[in-house]
Order: sequence, then C-alpha cells, then structure tokens
Amino acid sequence: MSDCGLNGSPYPEAMMENIDELVELDQVNMAPLIERAGGRFDPAFRREKILVEVERGALFLCIRRAGRIVAYLEYLPEQTMSGM
Repeated sequence: MSDCGLNGSPYPEAMMENIDELVELDQVNMAPLIERAGGRFDPAFRREKILVEVERGALFLCIRRAGRIVAYLEYLPEQTMSGM
C-alpha cells in the first residue's frame, strides 16, 4: 500500500488522473449499491467530494496491480470529521 499521489502532489495533472482512477473504482463498487437503494452514482459529484476531502486533509493509500489502482483506503483525520 502506498500514497495514491493525491496529497501534496507537485503535479496536478497526475493527481487528477489518480482521482479519476478512484472515481472509476468507486463507480464499479458503489454504483450497484446506490442503484439498489434507488439512487444514481454521479462520477462528477464523487470527483468533487474526493477533492474536498483531500483539501480537508484526507489521506488516500492505494494498492496497485499492473499500474492500476485496485483498492484504496481513505483516512480522515479526526479534525476533518467535525466539519462534515
């Protein structure tokens, strides 16, 4: 597991590519659950939420296989939870 390249990345383009990978993975895993609950997975909304979470100090740790993110863990420091 390693940093997903979202926190403090000096390369905004690479950070956005990594966020896009997280959104793709979330869509695969979350869309069926959200749809069963009567909702719709919105990739643009999820992308925006990830950006807000990064700004609030969330740390994303990723597992990669063949260069692609296959799993991630999002750690929200306690102080970021109070504003949600």
